[in-house]
Amino acid sequence: MRHLIFLFVLLCAGHASFAQIGGSTGSSAFNLVSSARVASLGGNLIAVKDNDPSLGIHNPALLNKSMDRYLSMSYVNYFGNINYGFLSYVHDVDTLATFSATLNYLSYGRFKETDETGQELGEFSAGDYVLNLGAGRRIDSLFSVGLNLKTLYSSYYFVNGLSFALDGGATYHRADKGFTASFLVRNVGVNVKPISPGNREKLPFDIQLGISQKLKHAPFRFSVAAENLHRWDLSYLDPTLKPTIDPSTGEKIEPKAPGFGDKLMRHAVFGTELVTKNFFIGFGFNYRRRAELRVRERGGLSGFSFGMGMKIKKFHLSYALATYNQAGLSNHITIAFNLNEFR
Repeated sequence: MRHLIFLFVLLCAGHASFAQIGGSTGSSAFNLVSSARVASLGGNLIAVKDNDPSLGIHNPALLNKSMDRYLSMSYVNYFGNINYGFLSYVHDVDTLATFSATLNYLSYGRFKETDETGQELGEFSAGDYVLNLGAGRRIDSLFSVGLNLKTLYSSYYFVNGLSFALDGGATYHRADKGFTASFLVRNVGVNVKPISPGNREKLPFDIQLGISQKLKHAPFRFSVAAENLHRWDLSYLDPTLKPTIDPSTGEKIEPKAPGFGDKLMRHAVFGTELVTKNFFIGFGFNYRRRAELRVRERGGLSGFSFGMGMKIKKFHLSYALATYNQAGLSNHITIAFNLNEFR
């Protein structure tokens, strides 16, 4: 485990200077948020440690013994004809670590193939597939660490691509205080086989920090996550914006550039949960998602998300709705169950 962590630190140091976001990176399938619970809390939940196996997919340091022999699967109805989801299994080895294996898929649907005259020749499909192998180990009563090894295979008609990446996380958990803090470095790796020959894509590198606090005498948990800590300014000023004229003074008003508060908030994701033993309701807010995707005149619920889940007999069922803008939202459904309960 120490050798793996040392290798991860070396890779991270070699890639941090190339970190960028948005359309300047590829392999976005590495960042899929399939879990209904994670989606309901704004798309980032790296600092909650319980028996939910889907949390370890995003932060391997959250993998623990209570997830042993959990099988979980998720389906997401995304924009257009795009669908994605995962199938995951967790197994604990007492003296070594808690391991997970997850297969993520992202299907872009089916497309018609035509020749240069428009004659239909048939159909083809396109998709991304991520194999995520994770391991989490408890160091002592407070600290745990974990690593994810991810392989992304992309298939787009007659072209394909291949990328490898590592995630590394560390978590501090005080069960008696209801407090958890996590540090996570994601997508340290390389695009081995680019989709477009000679155009090797950068991976969506990210550094994150998250904390959560569960109230002592009430069933509520609050969480805050900070994303893209390696880059301060995530804002974008539309170059097509034109100056306006103040009707009272006639003065020209230049488009306002994002200020300090806006730049700070673009890193933040907020979540609130009402949690009981067999039931949860979650609400989340992703500021950057709202700032980038909302319609300027009618923001609506862009950036907001909510969800709920319950245990029905041996199955944990969860649902979440995440709003990106007025024209697009995603529906998440997750099912999890422990194989030990079927013995």
